[in-house]
Amino acid sequence: MADRAKVEQSVFDFLRPQLKRYREQSTDLTRATASSISKVAARADGVVTDRRRALRRAQQDLENCLCQEDANCSGFARRVQECEDALQRAIRGRELIELGRARFQHAQNKHTAQVDQLLIRAEKLVRTADERTTNFQKQSTYVPPSTVSAPGYKSSGGGGLSTGGSARSSDVGGFGGGSPGGGSGSSAGGSWRDIPGVSVPESFPAGFALIPISKIANGNPVTGVADFDNGQDVDALQWSSRALVAVVLPAMLKGGTPREYLADRDQREKRSGGQTFVASYDGFFGQHPMKLSPQSDGTFDLINGRHRLWLLENAGATHVPAWIGGGR
Repeated sequence: MADRAKVEQSVFDFLRPQLKRYREQSTDLTRATASSISKVAARADGVVTDRRRALRRAQQDLENCLCQEDANCSGFARRVQECEDALQRAIRGRELIELGRARFQHAQNKHTAQVDQLLIRAEKLVRTADERTTNFQKQSTYVPPSTVSAPGYKSSGGGGLSTGGSARSSDVGGFGGGSPGGGSGSSAGGSWRDIPGVSVPESFPAGFALIPISKIANGNPVTGVADFDNGQDVDALQWSSRALVAVVLPAMLKGGTPREYLADRDQREKRSGGQTFVASYDGFFGQHPMKLSPQSDGTFDLINGRHRLWLLENAGATHVPAWIGGGR
């Protein structure tokens, strides 16, 4: 059984970056396609503009000819008609391009949503299987060696992947991890950051951390949609929670300027209202985030965000981003 756990852990460590890479490739392909379509549309606009100019020149030439006595202006009139016909063809062509772009965008958005759902399911399956194997390893004397990892990652000592020496972030779908620096043990200072499963990614705003749901004490849990206030768009909130797990947190773990990336992706995918990636980001990292208070028993008391906790649990998350009272 120990040998089997050893093999399974290597498979999990290999699958996570593969899933992440597939998601990135899908995003890059969507961006490249949108750029190509924009270039075609811009070219169509340019053709229409050029033919309008040609028509104005032909009309001006005809007017000049008509001002001359006994002048034969039939050639100029024919030229005007040709320019008008060419302009109408260009306008029609541009309309067809816009129609094709709208149809393609609709199909692409549908495909992207399906891919996101498949990736969420795949990441959840990998996460669940990994947790089972990890539990077995903890109950046995087996200590896993360094396992297969993707370029740019290194073994975190617990069989998972950690990024560049910062907080461990091996569960891409559930965003789990050890303590900052990749470890999971307690330090002499006894900081809440040393609680197993807690991580503080470098890309997170000051005061925020990823906290295991299992470490959160919630004295007033939400039991279902009926616990939401009247007028709340629960569908949009559920979408936002799934987007946090599938898109927002992976973008943040890449570093850079994640909010700008999310805004650009919203624009490319023509998202608006409550179902945007920026709205998901602001809902969890804005002025009213989930708030937790560390307790002496190694748990976190839920101060604010019981509805979001329920939403994230239903989205398949095992860890949640929250502001820690009395944190850094």
